[in-house]
Amino acid sequence: MLEPEKLVEFLCGQPLHEFLQTEVMRTESGRISRAQKAFGPLASYALEQLHVHQKARIKVPWLHNNGWLFTQRSLEQCTSEAVARVKSTWLLASSFTDLTTGAGVDAYFASRSGIPLSMAENDPVLRSMLAYNFRCARNHLNICDDGIAYLQGTECLKSNPKLGNQTLPIKSESDDLLNPIDRHPIGSVAYIDPDRRPGGRRTFSWQDSLPNVVALMPRLCSAFNSVWVKSSPMTDPAASMHAWDGHTTDVFAICWQGELKEILFRVQQEATDECRLHAVHIYEGDHHEPIVEMDGHSTLPQAHETKDSLEIPISHKVSASLNTLISPDAFFPQKEPLSLEITGPPQFHLFTRNLSESSAMHINPSQARPGDLLFEPHAGLTRLNLSGHYAAEMGYAQLTPHVPYFLMNSATIPPCSNQVPGRIFRIRDVLNYQPKTLATQLKSMGINRAMMASKGFYLAVAQLRSTLKIPDGADAYLIFTTLSSNRPVCIVADLG
Repeated sequence: MLEPEKLVEFLCGQPLHEFLQTEVMRTESGRISRAQKAFGPLASYALEQLHVHQKARIKVPWLHNNGWLFTQRSLEQCTSEAVARVKSTWLLASSFTDLTTGAGVDAYFASRSGIPLSMAENDPVLRSMLAYNFRCARNHLNICDDGIAYLQGTECLKSNPKLGNQTLPIKSESDDLLNPIDRHPIGSVAYIDPDRRPGGRRTFSWQDSLPNVVALMPRLCSAFNSVWVKSSPMTDPAASMHAWDGHTTDVFAICWQGELKEILFRVQQEATDECRLHAVHIYEGDHHEPIVEMDGHSTLPQAHETKDSLEIPISHKVSASLNTLISPDAFFPQKEPLSLEITGPPQFHLFTRNLSESSAMHINPSQARPGDLLFEPHAGLTRLNLSGHYAAEMGYAQLTPHVPYFLMNSATIPPCSNQVPGRIFRIRDVLNYQPKTLATQLKSMGINRAMMASKGFYLAVAQLRSTLKIPDGADAYLIFTTLSSNRPVCIVADLG
C-alpha cells in the first residue's frame, strides 16, 4: 500500500498527467501492459485514474477542472456537484464542521462564503487528498483523524480557545433573513454522513451505522446550532424523524438527473412543533440562479460564494467513453487551481409543506384521452408524500388512486415544460391490457421497441417485456397501470 503523501505526489506528477493525456486518445487494447511498463507497481493507480477522470468530468465538473483528487470509491460516494451547490443555499452558517468529510465536496461548497471550516476524516488517503484539494482555501482548515474524537475534544477546545487556529464548533447566533427555509438562527453547523455499509454489509438502522448518529445526536446538538444528516434515498423519513424524537426541523428529498440522490435532515436541540418537508428538483442544463417556490411565492436566494474569478457553466449532459476522441486538456485538469467563480447553484424547484399537511389528499379523477398530458412527479415529491399536494395546487386531475400520475389539459402546457418538477408525457392512446392483441396493436402503431414503466400494475416491467416481446428502445413510452374501475391499461405516450 502506497503511503498517502506518496500517492498524492504520484497523482499530481507529470508522468501520470502525460499518460492520461495519451491514453484518452487510444483504445483499451494493451492499456494494462502500457501502464505496467510506465509505472510498474503503481500501474493500478494510473488505470484507476482513467475512470476517475472520466466520471469526475460529469459528476463534479468544476472541481475536476480545478485539479481535485479523488479515489474511485470517494468519487462514487461523494455528493454530485449540482446537488452540493443547491444544498449550499441552505447550509448558511457562522461555521461549518464536517465530521465525515470523505471527498470534501459538500464541505467545499458549504464553506465558499469564507466561513470557518473544520473537516474530520479517518481515512489517511482521503485526508492527504483533502489537504491537497483545500490547499488554497482562504478559510482555515482543521483536518482531524476522526470526527468522533473531534467531537469528544470539543470541551477541551472550548476551555482553551487559544489552541492555534483551531476552528471551534461553539454555538453562535446568526439570523439570515435571505434563507427562505430557515425559521431559526443558524449559527454553527455540523454535517454528518454516516456509513450505512459498515464492514461491507448494508444496514437500514441509524443505530447500526458508523457512527451511531442517534446516540451522538444529544452531544451534537449541544455543541452546534444545527446538525445536518445526509442519508441514502432508501432512508425512511418518518422513521428517522421518530428516532430524533421531535427535534427534526426540516427534511429535504433531492432529485437530479431523474433520480432521488439523497435525503437530508436538519436537527436542532430545541424540540419543534412542526417539521417542514422540502421536495427539491434540480433542472437539467446550464448553470442558473435558483428559482425557489415557497408556499406559492417565488424568490431568488442570494448566492454566498466569493467573487474572485470568471463564471463557468455546468453541463449535466456530458458523456464520453475513454475511446472517444476528446481533447486531452478537457479530460485531464490543469495541475494548478484555476481562478474560477461559482455564482450560484443550478436552477431548481423547491416545494415545501408542513409535516402535518402531508397526509393523503383527495384529487378529482379524470379519464385519460389521446392528446392529454400525463404528469409524473419527481421521486422527491413521491418520497415525501407531497405529489398530491403539488398536483392539487396546480389543478391537475388524478389518473388513478394511489398511483402518482396526474392529468393536465393540453391547453395548460407550462411555458417551460422542461423545467417542471418531474416528467410530462403526451398520451397517444390508452389501450386495454390484453396480451394476445396488445403486441399486435403496438406494432401496427410502429412501436417495436419501447421504454416501460409499471405502477399500480400486477406485472413488473421484466414480466411485461417477456410477455409482449418488446425490447428496450425509444419508439414510445409504455406506462402500465390500473384505472379506478380495476381496468388494466397500457398508456402509449411520448415524452413531452
